[in-house]
Amino acid sequence: MTVRLGGELVTCYLFAFRLSYSGKAVHRIFASAGQEAFFEGHVHALNVLGGVLSVYSRKCSGRYGGTCPVNSTIQGCSGSIEAVAREGL
Repeated sequence: MTVRLGGELVTCYLFAFRLSYSGKAVHRIFASAGQEAFFEGHVHALNVLGGVLSVYSRKCSGRYGGTCPVNSTIQGCSGSIEAVAREGL
């Protein structure tokens, strides 16, 4: 997207974070589409939404066919992940 800043047209990039179940979304515009903006967008979104969603660490969505290796990894250390999220990542 292009925005006008100080009279100049500047190319910016939209970061969109959306939860598929609830539909809640967080958006942020960055000056670059680099890895730092990607991580900063996630940190911002998780802070706005209140941290890592514990419901996803307890059960697997049917979307993945009942097997969810990512969830089993998260579930094994969900306490530490949730603690970090609550402290502001």
